[in-house]
Amino acid sequence: MTRDKLVAMVARRLGFRTDLDEAIVDELQLAQAQLEGQGWLPWFLRKSEVLVGVDGEQTLALPEDFLAEVPSQALFLRTATDSWEVPRKSRGEAIAITRYSPQGTPRVFSREGGEGLELWPIPDSGMEFLLRYFARQPLLDGGGAENKWSLLYPDLLVGKAGMAVAQTLQSQPLFAGFAEMADRAYGAMLARDGADENNATRPALGGYGRT
Repeated sequence: MTRDKLVAMVARRLGFRTDLDEAIVDELQLAQAQLEGQGWLPWFLRKSEVLVGVDGEQTLALPEDFLAEVPSQALFLRTATDSWEVPRKSRGEAIAITRYSPQGTPRVFSREGGEGLELWPIPDSGMEFLLRYFARQPLLDGGGAENKWSLLYPDLLVGKAGMAVAQTLQSQPLFAGFAEMADRAYGAMLARDGADENNATRPALGGYGRT
């Protein structure tokens, strides 16, 4: 569903108000930012991207749309035999591994809030990695703009944006109606995610798995 259609849905439930379009657009974008900023992220934001490590560089740069790693098996390393190895997420092993072998094939990675993933040992050649992560969606910047939120769960955006506008208008009945819409949509999203969250698999040989 396009941004213009989302705005029209909110305006219609506000009594066909046409003077609030700008505020509705702002609240739609804020709703998306809030949904993508929470600790739990839904299945449809999952994405896989191939990253190339550089000889002697410890940091593996993250994609621009990166939000968070998937909960398990986020990083894979393609080996010389075209199979996949799974570096472990650091739990204190990094210092010991670095002392033992400062450069080599990475066996541990961590992310400490920086701009990339830190690898141990440091790659001793150009290496190909597959990162599975949750990706930020483009904002609905134009009237015809769409993204996965607007296509899959438009009622969630409409409900959350409508709640904010209704609160500004100090209308409890309108707020309650939008809140019910948002709750239903969020519940449907959670139910779908429960069916999908364990379906992500290791990359197939020669391929890059689920996106």
